[in-house]
Amino acid sequence: MKKLIILLLFVMASPVFGQVQERFKKTEKDTNSQEQTENRENPSTNKPTPFAAQQEPKSDFWDNVIIGGGVSATFGSYTSLYLSPSVGYRLNDKWVVGGGYTYMYFRSNLYYAGGGNYVSGATYDNTIHGPNAFVNFFPFNGFYTGVQYEILNHDVPYYYGANNYEEENQWTSVLWLQAGISQKIGNNGYVQLGLKYNVLHDYDSPYGTAWFPVIGFMF
Repeated sequence: MKKLIILLLFVMASPVFGQVQERFKKTEKDTNSQEQTENRENPSTNKPTPFAAQQEPKSDFWDNVIIGGGVSATFGSYTSLYLSPSVGYRLNDKWVVGGGYTYMYFRSNLYYAGGGNYVSGATYDNTIHGPNAFVNFFPFNGFYTGVQYEILNHDVPYYYGANNYEEENQWTSVLWLQAGISQKIGNNGYVQLGLKYNVLHDYDSPYGTAWFPVIGFMF
C-alpha cells in the first residue's frame, strides 16, 4: 500500500517538474536570444578589446632643421674675413632649402697704379654684407650640386688714375651655381667641399673673381 501511494505521488508530480524544467529552458532560450539580438545591434561588443594601438612617432618640424654655414680668413698684405651662417630645412634625403646672411671684410695695402698694376701704398678696405637663399640637391651619396642667390651691400671703387678713385655704395645681386663633394654627419648634417661660379659676375661684383671655394657644414 505504501509503495502504491509513493508511485501515485511520483506520477502526479512528474507534470509539475516537466513544466518547471520547460520554463527554465524557455527562460535560458529567451536569454540567449536577447544576447544575440544585442550583439547584432552592437557589433562592437562582440569583438575582443584590443590592446592600445601604438602610435607611430610623427616627424617633428624641428628634427629636419639644420644650422651651419661657412667661414674662411686670410691675412697679410691682402686680408679677408668671410662668415656665412645659415639655417636649412631638409625636405627629404635629397633636397635641402634654406637661407642665411653673408658678411665679408677686405683690406688691402695695394692700390691701383693704372695699366693693370697694383703697388703698395694707401690702405683700401671694404665691408660686404647681405642675405642669401639656397637650394642644395644630393643626387647620390658623396656629391652635391646647388644654387645660391645673394643680394649684397658693398662699396664699388671707380678709378680715375693712379691711387685716384671714388667709392659708390650699392646693392649687387650674386647668383652662384655650385657643385662638389659632401660627407654626411649624423642624421641630417653634412660637410661640403666644392666650387661655385657667379653667373652675374662683372666689374661691380662684390667678389674679386667669378669663382669662389665652398667650405661649409650643416648639422
